[in-house]
Amino acid sequence: MLGALLKSVGLRRGRGTGGVSIILLIKYCSLICFAGPRSRLQELQQTAKSKHDLEFLMGVEVEFQLMKPATESTPAQQVQTSSHPYSTASLRNAYLPVLEEIVSSLVKAGVQIRQFHGEGARGFFEITGEPLAPLEAADTLVFMQETIRSVCSNRGLHATLFPKPL
Repeated sequence: MLGALLKSVGLRRGRGTGGVSIILLIKYCSLICFAGPRSRLQELQQTAKSKHDLEFLMGVEVEFQLMKPATESTPAQQVQTSSHPYSTASLRNAYLPVLEEIVSSLVKAGVQIRQFHGEGARGFFEITGEPLAPLEAADTLVFMQETIRSVCSNRGLHATLFPKPL
């Protein structure tokens, strides 16, 4: 394995090259093999632009289930909202102020929100942002998730960030 990797970067095993090979191998691996996901995404964006004159936009959408947190005697429970999850009626409930606070916090932080609405189950919601460049979209996704968790926690709720928590 080491020989094949050294050969791929133009080095050979042999006398007197061990130290140089190891140093170059470490530099090669740190640049190529172990680049972080942010660096790799940025590199791919730059390559697409410079070699192919391509730019990408990615949509950001967060779906989450509002839950009443577990206690010592009861498991976490999904909140009760309208039985019409795909209509505007899904927002006529006690949790609309929580959603409005989340959206307001995101907008104040500079996140452009396209829409927010009820999703396919009781207590299940979606917030959609405007399309962004890939690295900015990834950062925005993480920021949106943390904002949702924080606002819900401050309101005594738990927000799952996966579609079917139960």
